[in-house]
Amino acid sequence: MRNFDSLKQSLGLVILFLMISVQGAWAQWTVKGTVNDEAGEPIIGASVKVVGTNTGSVTDINGNFSVNATKTGQLVISYVGYETQRVKIEGRQTINIVMKDDAQTLSDVVVIGYGTAKRSDISGSVAS
Repeated sequence: MRNFDSLKQSLGLVILFLMISVQGAWAQWTVKGTVNDEAGEPIIGASVKVVGTNTGSVTDINGNFSVNATKTGQLVISYVGYETQRVKIEGRQTINIVMKDDAQTLSDVVVIGYGTAKRSDISGSVAS
């Protein structure tokens, strides 16, 4: 009978530790940081989204963002003209991101007299 009581206590402790570790992995975590270009200039209006959720943020005039996520989550950072980046949080509270130019995306945009349009959407002499 004693062995059975000891086994119940041990099993109870194991379950308690598992619950604590799972709760820690899913607990909300505030992640702050900045988004800059390769020259170190802040990117204003970059989208910072938590993967698998509808939670996200947009960078301010200084490239700063703040978003709630889990310690084990991932962020997706995107902005027109730059490569989309995916960053693991890994328990960090501060993440600074350097965006890389996406030359392919920039070459597909044509500036015209009254706005912008993709090269594939334009026909005639404007495209040349």
